[in-house]
Amino acid sequence: MGGAGHAWAAVAVAIALVGCTEQTAVPTPGATVGSPAIASATEAAIRPACVPTGAPSLNGFIDVPRIGAKVPTKDGSTDSIDIRGNAFDARAAHGPGIDAVTMYLDGGPGVGTLLGMATYGDDRPDVASALCADRYRFTGWHYRWNPKGVPPGTHTIVAVAHAVTDRTLALQRVIVVERDAADPDGGIDAPDDGDVVGDEALTISGWAADRNSASATGVDSVFLFVGSDGPTTSIGTAAYGDPRADVAQKLGARRFVPSGWHYAWDPHALAPGTYTLYALVHSSISGRTTTLTHAIIRSASPGLVPPHCVAPPAGLVSWWRGDGHARDTNAGHDGVLRGAGFDVGEVGQGFAFNGVDAFVDLPDVAALNTVRGAITVEAWIKRDLTTHPGSPSGVFSHRDPNVHNGFDLLTTDQGGVVVVVETTIGYSVLYSSANIVTPGRLHHVAATASTITGRVQAYVDGEEIQLHAVEGSMQISGTLLPAGHAFLGRRQDVGLAGVELAGYYSGVIDELAVYARDLDPGEIRAIVQAGVVGKCGQRGGQPIGSAYWNVSTSSSGVTATASEARLAISFAPDSVEDPGQGAFAGGASSACSLRGDFDLQVRYVLLTWPLRNGVRTALFVTNGNNLLERSSNSAGFDETYLFGNAIPTGDRSGWLRLARSGDTLTGFVVVGGVWQALSSKTLTDPQVNYGLQAWSHDSLFGHQGVSLEFNDLWLNAGSQTCP
Repeated sequence: MGGAGHAWAAVAVAIALVGCTEQTAVPTPGATVGSPAIASATEAAIRPACVPTGAPSLNGFIDVPRIGAKVPTKDGSTDSIDIRGNAFDARAAHGPGIDAVTMYLDGGPGVGTLLGMATYGDDRPDVASALCADRYRFTGWHYRWNPKGVPPGTHTIVAVAHAVTDRTLALQRVIVVERDAADPDGGIDAPDDGDVVGDEALTISGWAADRNSASATGVDSVFLFVGSDGPTTSIGTAAYGDPRADVAQKLGARRFVPSGWHYAWDPHALAPGTYTLYALVHSSISGRTTTLTHAIIRSASPGLVPPHCVAPPAGLVSWWRGDGHARDTNAGHDGVLRGAGFDVGEVGQGFAFNGVDAFVDLPDVAALNTVRGAITVEAWIKRDLTTHPGSPSGVFSHRDPNVHNGFDLLTTDQGGVVVVVETTIGYSVLYSSANIVTPGRLHHVAATASTITGRVQAYVDGEEIQLHAVEGSMQISGTLLPAGHAFLGRRQDVGLAGVELAGYYSGVIDELAVYARDLDPGEIRAIVQAGVVGKCGQRGGQPIGSAYWNVSTSSSGVTATASEARLAISFAPDSVEDPGQGAFAGGASSACSLRGDFDLQVRYVLLTWPLRNGVRTALFVTNGNNLLERSSNSAGFDETYLFGNAIPTGDRSGWLRLARSGDTLTGFVVVGGVWQALSSKTLTDPQVNYGLQAWSHDSLFGHQGVSLEFNDLWLNAGSQTCP
């Protein structure tokens, strides 16, 4: 089992038995969706005829609260809430087969917080009817919980049902504890929820404001703590007052602009392990405090520490990210789409050009015209194999066609880079050698020019490449010329008579930025090394939190827990398949669905990962039929990425990405710091669900402890519909 070309189907591993309706949860590879309940005579003697053949024998469901239920708070307290569900063991010799249900918060035994014992034996005639056996009538359970003192945010209720056969089943339900309207508000931006931190110093940052303030932000301090069991260790007091225009826009008032905070933290003294990072936000208006939390993992393994966004270098003039729009996210010098679209880029989406007539018009060039002494243009590009025959194709151009030039960056069909610069003294056209910018692959390109040093330089993937002059001089002087036009994707209309260097660009241009100085090689390399996380700034698309996740597992040895934007899954060494199941798994499927085109990505971290352990880790859509996975049990138990095609990998952390265009679904992984397509499949369903999972099989599992997590699930493009 588990070859690179093997096609997996899916079946639900947890079933809500209400009447005779089956509600699917986490898909497990190895069976068929909607398997008929056909039992042999032998099976019929063991299990009721109404129990689906593919269902696990140890089963149950949390009925209340619903997925993503919001728990309100007021004046620092909350009302108690009812948690209700059912649990049974279909293979018990008699009765429901359950002797206890224990309640936890944010993890099961040894991980989560023990809440107490649920009362088992509630009358559930719906379950008995669904299973066609009266012995399942009293399979309900309930627990009354007061969540007072639980920090606002996303949490996971875990009900662990213990069977008389000494097996256990963990049932999960994600809820959201709301912030009291009288309390200050805020968020932790970095590190992300679930991030791995290493030995190097990092910046903790976020925002905080009291919406009840009539003037200023209403917050006077942010205190930082870390601990594995509460805020036990002080980190320090954050510097408060960083500009956050995005927060002001979100809260609808300019007084909230200085609501950002940050703290430079050296975590090297923190022992390896899993911790909670706490930010205690204190209101100067009410004196009340709000606790913000993110899970972090301290690791000494450099391979687990994710790259972090890099601050845009000084001198940034304009920045066109291509995230579904042509806005300048730095200064508001917005572009206008002229036939250009969007496609998968290095950092979210990027501009897509057809090489015929599509471009982005940049009519507001006032800021560009102030750049007179030095300039840098840098972007991620993926050029198509064929662009404009016989002429370089424009990536960025600032010029008046047939009049004079400012600064241009172009590529050639042969994979070279071209820089055109005109000053008050002269005009230069500089070419690199060929075969540097490979078609069909993302590359970072940058070009700098300085009339102060007289140098023009070009870089590909952070390394300087040699240029030679085909017109004019290698040395420039004077001042850069202003111009009345600027474009992305072309230099000018190819129909203009007597024009060279006029090809339209075919491919993707992403994250294009212009600076009013020549960046040094170290600054350019830092942008390249940041890779898919890019430059720090307001990102396109939207994060997907866990509020609508249906978290579940299919074996007593597997646990799965969700927090704000993180899903943690672990496999005990003794994990085994439940009878009737083709695999054992943990994961989360979303109650939300995606319609039409979309671009969805997630980061994974393999925390405890013995090589060749038999576990597969995946992002999926459409009930698990389209799994983009990081596998440890393909041919020979090799470590590979799988989606139709296979790519060997040794990554302990990385990204998985599924993007749909029309009826084509393409899987992407990060190889060498850039997104690479594995293969494409046909997807005709107009609306699909999605989720995250990890699973294995008795015949493949290495019986070693395994733990992993998903975080930073992000919808780069598209929209989702939620209950």
